[in-house]
Amino acid sequence: MKLLVLGCSYSRGSYGFNNNDEEELTSTHSWIDALQNDATTITHYTGYGVGYLNWLQAIEDGPLSTELDTYDACIIQESIEPKFLLTQDSLWARTTLGNIVTHELTEDSVILSRGLQHRPALQQQLHSNWNLDLTDNAVDYLHKLAATDMLPSLVKAACSHINNILQRNNIPTWVIKTHSHVDYKYQHTHAQYLNMSALFDAVGKHKELVNILNNKGDQGHFTKAGQRLLGEHVLDAWNRRNYNVEPS
Repeated sequence: MKLLVLGCSYSRGSYGFNNNDEEELTSTHSWIDALQNDATTITHYTGYGVGYLNWLQAIEDGPLSTELDTYDACIIQESIEPKFLLTQDSLWARTTLGNIVTHELTEDSVILSRGLQHRPALQQQLHSNWNLDLTDNAVDYLHKLAATDMLPSLVKAACSHINNILQRNNIPTWVIKTHSHVDYKYQHTHAQYLNMSALFDAVGKHKELVNILNNKGDQGHFTKAGQRLLGEHVLDAWNRRNYNVEPS
C-alpha cells in the first residue's frame, strides 16, 4: 500500500521544553510510525500551522499535483481549523526515514500565519524572513481577512474541494480528529472519520503524554510517550477501518 498522510506540527514528531520553557522538536517519532510495515510506504506532508488551505495548494499546484493518482489510501489529520497560513513559492523539504517520506513546509515559505498567533516564539521564527513585498496596509488587510467570518468559509470550501479531488482519483480517505470540537462532517463528502477518540482526548492533560504550556493547563504538542500511545490508537482504528467495530 502507498499511503498519503496530510498532517501538521502534531504529526511532525515529539516535543519537549528547552531551557527557555519553549516547546521544541526532540524526536521525529510520531503516531505515523505505528503504521509502518514492509508492505506500506508512507508519504507525509507536515509543517507548523499547516491545514486544509495548504494541503489543497500541495494537491493542486504543488508536488502532489502530478502524483496524487499513485496513492492507494489517504489519512487526513484534521487539526485546529480554520487556519490561515499564507505562503509564496511554497517549498517542501523532503526527508526519508525507513518507509516514511516526509515533506515539511519550509519556514521561508511562510509570509503570514494566523494559526500560530497564540505562539509568539514561533511567530517570530516564521516571520523572520518575508518573501513578499507587502505594504503595511496590505499586511493589515491580510490580518483582518484572517479574523473575519470569511475564513471559516474558505477553509470549508478547501476541505470540500480536497474531498472531491480525492474521490475523483479513487483514493479511499479517512480522517483523524485532533480536537473533538472541530467538525467538518458536512464537508467530508468522501472521507470517513476513523472510529477513535480525538488525539487530544486520548492524551488528556498528562504531562508525560502532552506538554502543558501554562498554569491554565493548555495542551501543547505530544511527547514521545504520547505519540506512542496515539500510534496504538491509530493503528487499532486503522485495522478496523473497513468494519463497523467499536474501539476495544
